[in-house]
Amino acid sequence: AIDCRSTGLQSFENPYAMDFQESAVTACEYIVNCPAEIIPALYTVGSRGKGQGGWSGREWPISGGAEAGKDGGASHFELVVTGHADGSVRFWDASSNCMQALCRVRTQKLFEKNKNGKVEVLEEDPYAITNIVLSSDCKHLLVSGQTAQVILLKFGKKDGVGEVACLEIPIIYEVSVERQGEGSPSFEFPPRPPLGV
Repeated sequence: AIDCRSTGLQSFENPYAMDFQESAVTACEYIVNCPAEIIPALYTVGSRGKGQGGWSGREWPISGGAEAGKDGGASHFELVVTGHADGSVRFWDASSNCMQALCRVRTQKLFEKNKNGKVEVLEEDPYAITNIVLSSDCKHLLVSGQTAQVILLKFGKKDGVGEVACLEIPIIYEVSVERQGEGSPSFEFPPRPPLGV
């Protein structure tokens, strides 16, 4: 929808759920009864990052209707956390019948790219998120990725800037010579080049 009353014909920001598949979903975590303050906090962080570039400051022009089956506010809070192929982690409010995008964290910015702007790894999606674990108080998020990267994020009330600690743990695979001769298949594990931090 376009705001015809604004200069420059800015668009209204869509208040409805956004597309899950903006980047392919590679991991998902569903949290029921998350702490009540988490969803508004994530919404605040997400809306602060959007800025006003290109969006109208006016309220969404379509109103009316009623949500069936609800007497008021949600009695419990549900949160969905999705990991994506581009390395982003997205938070969704699933408390009502329409999921709402809250916030996005981009993990790929933590890693260096080479001079060509590309990462030299074997996988097609080197930053893809493979696992997500959110602590019971929803204040610590652990994500792991396609190229063996593990990231621990801690949510706080204030913005903080700190140094990214990096610990490189090389994984060495050994195939027993005795087991290889007994009809066991021969496995080769190609080394994965680590992502630079």
